[in-house]
Amino acid sequence: MDIKQLKGVGPKKCEMIGRMGIRTVEDLIHYFPIKYEIQRPVTPIGELEIGSVGIIKGVVKSAPVNIRRNKLVMTQLQFADESGELMAVWFNQPYLKKSFRQGDNLILKGKAVIKMGRLQMLSPKSLKEGDPELGSDAGLLPVYGLTKGIAQQQMRDLVAQSMDLYQERLSEYLPQQVLDELDLSGYREGNKYGP
Repeated sequence: MDIKQLKGVGPKKCEMIGRMGIRTVEDLIHYFPIKYEIQRPVTPIGELEIGSVGIIKGVVKSAPVNIRRNKLVMTQLQFADESGELMAVWFNQPYLKKSFRQGDNLILKGKAVIKMGRLQMLSPKSLKEGDPELGSDAGLLPVYGLTKGIAQQQMRDLVAQSMDLYQERLSEYLPQQVLDELDLSGYREGNKYGP
């Protein structure tokens, strides 16, 4: 089945996905993630684990500033919630200064560190409410190798659509006797739970 038959795949998107060697729904099912990320709930700033990636929700306390050190540009903003505050820091992305304003409510995901005696989050990613990376329970999110013009969530949606459409057509690779003897789930059963 051609990927053009999937919802949201027109000629332009089909061409972009084709650059990844994907032309059919079966190709999508066999396009495995390059890694998995842990889906995390929002953590209060005061409970962040140093050295670990966390997701925080709060408000921009002061307007972002760009600080130049030699050839390096650091964009910094003070960020807070009810439990504490930290400095969010991005490197060589001076345009971000225009992306945030004092008083903005944000959700940030990044690694918490202590630098110069202060709690910081380095190069955090800005998330929106409803983002799949925000979870009430810990889970795993597939991360795919992508091409320009295709976002992670689009790819996750296309793979999920492919699984729903093609699940019953998947062929079993191992004989039933081998599956039974080794107490293994079959290929079709394993694919029910996603890539």
